Amino acid sequence: MAGTNQGWGVSVVSGTGCNCRGWNHDHTREGRVVGGASEWSGEFAGGYDILAKAMQAVTFEWVHRGPKTDLSAAFIEAAGADDLDDLIEGLYVERYYPFSRDLVLKVFEIAASGDGAALDVIRWAGCELGKMAAGVVRQIDLQTEAFDIVLIGSVFKGHPLIAATILETVQKVAPQARIVHLTAPPVVGAVLLGMEQVGVNGYAHRKKLIETTIAISE
Repeated sequence: MAGTNQGWGVSVVSGTGCNCRGWNHDHTREGRVVGGASEWSGEFAGGYDILAKAMQAVTFEWVHRGPKTDLSAAFIEAAGADDLDDLIEGLYVERYYPFSRDLVLKVFEIAASGDGAALDVIRWAGCELGKMAAGVVRQIDLQTEAFDIVLIGSVFKGHPLIAATILETVQKVAPQARIVHLTAPPVVGAVLLGMEQVGVNGYAHRKKLIETTIAISE
């Protein structure tokens, strides 16, 4: 509700974890993909999942299952390992695990440099998040509607390919979907929801709510 002028559509959150919810135009149907069990419920592409996928690319280089990647040097340095052999051994015996979640920032940096394996990780993340959103679209029958997909969370600051892949994936199901990034403070959505509950059209005042909330927070 905070992220779109319409007050309905689909939201995709990706930070440390991820989730996805949606509302139809008259708020009579709600869709969601929030089982909360991560890989066990097929909810991928929070920061932790991106980091794990990047480590898979490093392991694939080690076993010659995938191409050489600058991700390997990044993980070796982050772990303080001697070389790739030492890193993999240390991963298996949990000498170098878990990695700092801040390492996902390095994954974004390497992808920005054009590293193919890192870009594949980013593309995978966008595809997984897009499939979650497509599921919510089907739940509430938005396939023929023009609506916003509101992107929320730190992961979307990492690389533009994530958002582009989400849109590409969702548009296979809902061609008129469009991407917007949340710029309003999330509390604005709570205020709008409260106003709706008492029969007040808060969207007539949404711009002012955003402006004043930002001013207060500063």
